[in-house]
Order: sequence, then C-alpha cells, then structure tokens
Amino acid sequence: APLEQALARDGTSVRAAHALALALRMTDQPARAAELLAAYAKAPAAPAQTQALFGHLLGDCGQLERAAET
Repeated sequence: APLEQALARDGTSVRAAHALALALRMTDQPARAAELLAAYAKAPAAPAQTQALFGHLLGDCGQLERAAET
C-alpha cells in the first residue's frame, strides 16, 4: 500500500510505479503491472530499466510482438 499511496500523491513518480510494477509481477499480476507501467514506459525520459520491465511484463502477458517493439 505505501507504493500505491506514493503514486496517489505524485502520479508522475516513475520510481514508485516501477517498484509497484515489480511487486505486482512477483505476485503473479503481470497484466495489472503492465497496465500501470504503460504510460511511464512510453515517456521519452523513461529509464531503460522501466522500459525493459514493461517489455518483460508484456511478454508475461503473451504479447510477444508488442514486447519486442518495446
């Protein structure tokens, strides 16, 4: 819940979104994590790690072509 609270306070926090997406992936919720991270990963200034995580999440969800484009 602390990461969700951080995102609620500052919706632009890539660090909080990345950490929450990791936590969701580790709890077998890759679709929810990908949905959360989509906007952050597409931002021009998105860290490479966030873009890579987004690609992995898409792969986890079976969206391999889209993952390869990420």
